[in-house]
Amino acid sequence: MRVHLVACQLSVEANEWWKSILVAHRDARRVAGVAKNVEAPDIDNLTWAEFEKMFENQYFSESYHEQLREKFEKFEQGTMTISEYATQYQALSRFALELVHTKEKKCRRCEKGLHSSVRRLVMSSKLRTFTEIVELARTLELPRDNVRNARGNEGRQSMGSVGMASGSQGSQSRKRQRDTFQPTHSH
Repeated sequence: MRVHLVACQLSVEANEWWKSILVAHRDARRVAGVAKNVEAPDIDNLTWAEFEKMFENQYFSESYHEQLREKFEKFEQGTMTISEYATQYQALSRFALELVHTKEKKCRRCEKGLHSSVRRLVMSSKLRTFTEIVELARTLELPRDNVRNARGNEGRQSMGSVGMASGSQGSQSRKRQRDTFQPTHSH
C-alpha cells in the first residue's frame, strides 16, 4: 500500500518508469501463468526496501553511489548539531552497508565522526545502540554549547570599554619593565 502512495508522488518521468514496471509485472504474470519455471515479481507485495532499491538502480548511477560511499567513509560532525549529524549519517550509511552491517560497526563509526570532546565521553560509556549514542551525544552537546556561549559573552563584556584602557596600560607596563630590567653579566 505504501509503495502505491509513494508512486503517486513521483515526478512525471519517474511515474512513467513506475508504470513500465507495472506493465512488465503484468506481462510477466501472464507469461508465468503459461510457462513453467518462470517467476513473476510480486509487485503487489513489494516492500519499501525493494522499491527503494529498484528506484535507486533506475535513477542513481554507480559512480554516484561510489561518491556517497566515499563521503560516508570520511563523514564527520564538523559544524553540524548532533541531530543533523545523526540524520546525515543514517542517510549516507545506506551507501556503505558493508561498513555498518553490524550494530557494533554502526556505533563505532558513528562515534568516530563526533567532535573529539563529545567522542571521548561517548566512547567511554560503551553504549550498544546507535540511538543511545545519539541521545548521549545530544545531552553532552547542550552543556558544551552553553559553556561556549557563556565564555563568548564574558569575553565580550570584559573587552567592552575597559578593553582599550587595559590594553594600553598593559603595553606601557611592559615598556617600563624593559627599560628598568638590566641583565647582569657575571664572569
